[in-house]
Amino acid sequence: SAQLIPLQITRPPESIRAAPGAPVLLSVGAIGARALTYQWYHDGARLAEATSAALDLPAAGPSCEGEYRVSVCDGRATVWSTVARVALAGVEPARLANLSVRARVGSTPLITGFVFAGKTPHTIAARAVGPTLARFGVTKPVHNPRARLFLASAAIAETTTGPQ
Repeated sequence: SAQLIPLQITRPPESIRAAPGAPVLLSVGAIGARALTYQWYHDGARLAEATSAALDLPAAGPSCEGEYRVSVCDGRATVWSTVARVALAGVEPARLANLSVRARVGSTPLITGFVFAGKTPHTIAARAVGPTLARFGVTKPVHNPRARLFLASAAIAETTTGPQ
């Protein structure tokens, strides 16, 4: 009598640190008694066109970083691989090193401080938002917020955009 081979992953995808711009290839090995189908996921989101045993990322970049898994199905059962992480080599991960908030507003300014650490240059996004915060349940938002950014003690940017 024919012996049925249970669906199983024989070689899970492996984590990789890739140079920025370098190609990345993730692959999975699986066996089963029936035809197998594959579906790859990146950070929990299904990758619509990624339906083979190999996932080719042509050029590693920030959008490629994260966790990858693949599901393998034989029409009756589905098995999942372990997580494979893709990270960029030579890139120091950004992290918020310090956050400070003073919360009195009115005639006194609200002061928020950010401290970034590391040798890699940092890109930040900061904005002053006022009345639009009411959509999120904030009562009495500041009518005309202003943001100023400082590097040590010198101002490097300032914006007053009016009510937002």
